[in-house]
Amino acid sequence: MQTHILINIGEFTVLHQAIKFHS
Repeated sequence: MQTHILINIGEFTVLHQAIKFHS
């Protein structure tokens, strides 16, 4: 469960960084 949450946060961070970089 903990690992799944960490992976979710990691993917969200990458997605956010990608959007920020694309803008």
